[in-house]
Amino acid sequence: MKTEQDGCFNIHIKVNSIFILVLLCSAVMVSDSAMVGIYLNIPREPPASITAVIFTAFVIFFVLSNYFLIKFSKQGTEVIDHRPDRPFRLLYWVILPIQITLCIILTSLLIQVLTSSSYNLVFVSYAVYISHLSCIGYLTLLAYQFFLWLRSYRNYLIILYTSAFSILVLNVVTSLIFLGLDLSFYDQNIEKMAIKRFIGVSSNPTIKLSFISTFYDYLSIIAFVGIWITTSILLKSYTMRFGKILFWTIVSIPLIFFIFPFLANEVGIFDNLRFEYGRSFNLIYYAFFSPYKQVGGMLFGVAFWIAATRTRRKNLRLLLQTTGVGMILVFGSLVIHGLAYITFPPFGVITTLFMGLGSYMLLIGIYGSSRELARDASVRRELYNIAEEQPGLLRHIGTAEIERLLEKRVKSVMDKADTLTGYDTDINTEQEDVKVMIKEVLNELKKIEQDKKK
Repeated sequence: MKTEQDGCFNIHIKVNSIFILVLLCSAVMVSDSAMVGIYLNIPREPPASITAVIFTAFVIFFVLSNYFLIKFSKQGTEVIDHRPDRPFRLLYWVILPIQITLCIILTSLLIQVLTSSSYNLVFVSYAVYISHLSCIGYLTLLAYQFFLWLRSYRNYLIILYTSAFSILVLNVVTSLIFLGLDLSFYDQNIEKMAIKRFIGVSSNPTIKLSFISTFYDYLSIIAFVGIWITTSILLKSYTMRFGKILFWTIVSIPLIFFIFPFLANEVGIFDNLRFEYGRSFNLIYYAFFSPYKQVGGMLFGVAFWIAATRTRRKNLRLLLQTTGVGMILVFGSLVIHGLAYITFPPFGVITTLFMGLGSYMLLIGIYGSSRELARDASVRRELYNIAEEQPGLLRHIGTAEIERLLEKRVKSVMDKADTLTGYDTDINTEQEDVKVMIKEVLNELKKIEQDKKK
């Protein structure tokens, strides 16, 4: 017989598996985007067979992780699948063929790498454009949704998120322009060659695109700082648990980790070390600072995962977790230095291909959470009014009886809430969440009664 404890255990295992998968995605994005820099600075480049195995592992991981992440995100899409938002569900049927197409392109690219002495750069170009354009589309919808919320309710957090996501859209557009021009400098057929030798004989297009690269860096800093400020505010309640000094130390690490490399390069802090130690220092630098965006993405994502652990509503918990995954993937994939050089195999391309899926999950997570919270507020308000109609009952009968009386009227409450918020829900699937809300309302009323007696 399946117990409630078993069900909680299964949910716990499922959540942990998704979180572990996202951590692995971050690790792969860090490795993929830093691979060329590492190869340039190690004493001896590994054999071509080892390089091919590494690239093959990255491609296989991308295909498998996409399957599980899309399957997970579909649950969030189904949560917000109600009549007024049926067009919103179409976004799932947009991201699905996009990610399938990217998997096919990567597989074709891998076959060329493994079976011939060259690959066609058009595959990389198509993959970059598809992932960036899908990311721009989803993030634009998200920024527009924040703008609509801002028009209805002016709040400094909404203002910060609206500004940050708008700048993030511009950041992705700049990334697409940079990479599009970068790819146009190379021949269409990339010949098989050792990475060090290939870079030694090819020109560096990044120098010619330094203005766009600098503009991209400044946009990245502004967007990152904006999201960091809002995330710090959301997590501020944990200062009581950790203490102010420890809390701000932990929260400040991603910000310092992100900004420090930019400042160090501008001021030239590491110039003497690079001159004295050369490749040995560069190798340490790449290994330590390569995950500068992934570390920040983890902080932003963990903020929503923490919020998810504090709610007992299954739908809201799922959507908050989806938001967290989206945050981690978007900030982890928005990296252009991985494709600064096009090599054989094309390291850096896999990192950018997580952008579209991450932005989609971010969109449905934040939008769906807002709808769930609006609906919860409506239901709680109605339940609160019903309970307050009979204050004497709360003082003279047990909690079980008042719960029974409230549950008898829950169907009409749910129908009214669905009418107000546009939902078309099945009362059986929501019964457990409603019971949780009933208990919370009763606890609040009991607290009010106790305060009155004091």
